[in-house]
Amino acid sequence: MLEDTEIVTGSGECILVVDDEASIQEITKISLENYNYRAITAGDGIEALAIYAQHKDKISAAIVDIMMSKMDGATSIRTLQSINPLLPIIVVSGIATCEQVPIDKTDEHTAFLPKPYTTQ
Repeated sequence: MLEDTEIVTGSGECILVVDDEASIQEITKISLENYNYRAITAGDGIEALAIYAQHKDKISAAIVDIMMSKMDGATSIRTLQSINPLLPIIVVSGIATCEQVPIDKTDEHTAFLPKPYTTQ
């Protein structure tokens, strides 16, 4: 069961959290910080790319919502991957299943997480 999964504590790694819902950004940021990660949040793909370009040497991974205004998650993810193909990315969505999400399922640096998600 997922509830029994031990949560891996970070060592101060910085995670880019990209979601157009401010409450999800904040909850995810707090959850990460509770487990010794740092988080930078962005409200859309355009902001995420600007933040990544500015802090790419510090950002260890990204959590990206697939459904966003201004620049959708798929475009944001492809652009992040073009900048850094080794950046681990967790794609999240509340309305899509893994099969519906337009990501490369063979890419070992990309994973899918359905919303709502828990800290585990």
